[in-house]
Amino acid sequence: MRLGLIGGTFDPLHMGHLQMARIALKEASLDKVYFLPSARSPQKRHNPAPAAQRISWIKKSILGQKGLDVLDMDLRKGPIYTADTVRLLKERFQSAEFVWILGADQLENLRNWRDADFLIRSLSFFAFKRGELPLTRLKRPDFRLRFARQSILTVSSSRIRELLKRGESISGLVPKAIEEELPGFYRRAI
Repeated sequence: MRLGLIGGTFDPLHMGHLQMARIALKEASLDKVYFLPSARSPQKRHNPAPAAQRISWIKKSILGQKGLDVLDMDLRKGPIYTADTVRLLKERFQSAEFVWILGADQLENLRNWRDADFLIRSLSFFAFKRGELPLTRLKRPDFRLRFARQSILTVSSSRIRELLKRGESISGLVPKAIEEELPGFYRRAI
């Protein structure tokens, strides 16, 4: 079984995230793609929307979409690192092969992730190019990397929050299933 993993705060989930999951499911021949919302990213400063709210948004957005699911294991207390999550997943899905799905911009920082050597040995990587970023300089024989053939919508959760803060439209940037509830939520939260 080949399982794709997309980690992040998903604050909020946007069409780029969904496109990544759908494209990876097909192009990387995955059986399933799991969204792994984190309590808080070690690389980000802002406090995300409550975990239960973000999981609800993901579930509403993927409802009825075969091969897409969500796991809440990264919502545990304390610092959450990808390597720890992968270790837990390897225990839970012992016969699975894991593919970490990410933007090419994150590849350049991969060597700085906690237990990067373990991650490179344990995972395959499926990356989406973003603009004219240079391709990764990680050159290792055990580094399994494949780039998506299709591109995705260039959007970020922080951009969506900024648009909402200014009262601007987010139509087409987020899944229809959650589009109407985001403005009210973020106007109260910001």
